[in-house]
Amino acid sequence: MSELEIDEMDLSNLTDVQLDMIDYLAWRVCQSSAGPNLPMNRLATRIREKKEARALDWIYQETLKPRAMHRL
Repeated sequence: MSELEIDEMDLSNLTDVQLDMIDYLAWRVCQSSAGPNLPMNRLATRIREKKEARALDWIYQETLKPRAMHRL
């Protein structure tokens, strides 16, 4: 899998559990390879970024947005 393929993957339709599983498998590939596995590191980084963005969106939706609505 090339870096370009990893960059173009659509991760938005995957559930958090699926992202966790792919992240774990990418980590295992990195641990078992003889040298640095840059594509798998890149995939793991993209997954962590996606999960972080989802978490921030959830925080906004659940905490900040309702308070802003009460002020109106």
